[in-house]
Amino acid sequence: MADLSLREKEKNLSAVYLNERQSVLEKFISWTDQDQVDFVKTLIRSMCHDQHGQIDAFLKPILQRDFIAFLPDRLARYVLSFLDARWLNSSEKVVLGGKSYRTESCGAD
Repeated sequence: MADLSLREKEKNLSAVYLNERQSVLEKFISWTDQDQVDFVKTLIRSMCHDQHGQIDAFLKPILQRDFIAFLPDRLARYVLSFLDARWLNSSEKVVLGGKSYRTESCGAD
């Protein structure tokens, strides 16, 4: 247990969990995608409301991240070029990682 990180100590995780976590994760990774999804759904069904809130808080930033900001500029412009004027106007309200993108259809060179 000497290798516990400060983060794990703060979470007050049980010794049993910490000892078994890696082997359970390796088993999980060996399953197919569909098996993994089914297992996670089963876990979620067995959790209480408070736990659902914690999972929601963890997943929200992951699911709402701005993937366009992580693309190279040329690829981001290419992806955005498929949006019509209405969608481009709506997307202006979303900050794209601090980058400014303009497509050919918007008059950019």
